Amino acid sequence: MKAKGSNAERQLVAMFWEKGYAAIRVAGSGSSRFPCPDVLASNGRKTFAVEAKATKTNYQYSALKMRKRNAIFFIAFLPFILLAQNDYPFVVGESCSYRIHYGPITAGYGHLSVKGLENHLGEKCYFFDGFGETTTFFDYIFEVNDSYISYCNPNTLTPIHFIRDVNEGGYKIKQDYRFNYKEREVLVEDSLYQIPEDSQDMISAFYYARTLLSRQKIKQDSILKINIFMDEENYPMRIRYLKNEIVKTKWGKINCMVFAPQLQIGRIFQKEEEMRIWISDDDNKLMIKVETKIIIGVIKAELSSFEGLKNPLSITD
Repeated sequence: MKAKGSNAERQLVAMFWEKGYAAIRVAGSGSSRFPCPDVLASNGRKTFAVEAKATKTNYQYSALKMRKRNAIFFIAFLPFILLAQNDYPFVVGESCSYRIHYGPITAGYGHLSVKGLENHLGEKCYFFDGFGETTTFFDYIFEVNDSYISYCNPNTLTPIHFIRDVNEGGYKIKQDYRFNYKEREVLVEDSLYQIPEDSQDMISAFYYARTLLSRQKIKQDSILKINIFMDEENYPMRIRYLKNEIVKTKWGKINCMVFAPQLQIGRIFQKEEEMRIWISDDDNKLMIKVETKIIIGVIKAELSSFEGLKNPLSITD
């Protein structure tokens, strides 16, 4: 029965993460003679302390009642527990670069990094940085110089502040998003936009998805659901897990999970699932390769260098 209880706790943790909560199992909870939850979860606004039990019948989900004194205790200590038991698949100092090419021709490079834990707008935040640029040759054809910065809550990975500065072929965009999850809204210049409570920005979504994958085991054809606020609109992203595949890299072979994001049909993508993403099937859940079909062909991005990984990358000869 203990094993069944553990499975129930893991399923509950996965359910919380899918709903935008940071959740953990509590070590040794079943051995205490005092009231002690099996699962702690919070999204920065609501906090749950749950005792999970398995039965011989189907799972039942019940509303919980907690004494106010205990609730205050868990609310006060939950952020520290989550940080102390941080099992995100990344750490401060992680940096990855990607070679972007069209056929044999290198078109540019992309970079993603976890810069640090910083105080920003009065809050402790993860500082995520991403940028992409074309090579000198492609600058004459279609110059790209894009910068993305995301400051996120370290407990929930929900964005607090997102800055986008894009220059693509002379088309320039500057965006500054201030997220307010208490009111479920984003301030863009002088306008307010309503968002779902678990919305991500373009950069935080990447680290949030990696965390979801590290917290749960998914089956083939399972779908990850992530809401992304972009260009003053809410986009419900659906990411389908297709299969596992071995990818050959300059370091060796890497076992990868292959995903197909379901993208909005529009100006560039011809139909849904025109993109494939290869994620290392290890503790890092690192993006190894991306292929995107566009109207004029296929663009690929492949991992070219990395440093500061939390775990060794699983590589075979």
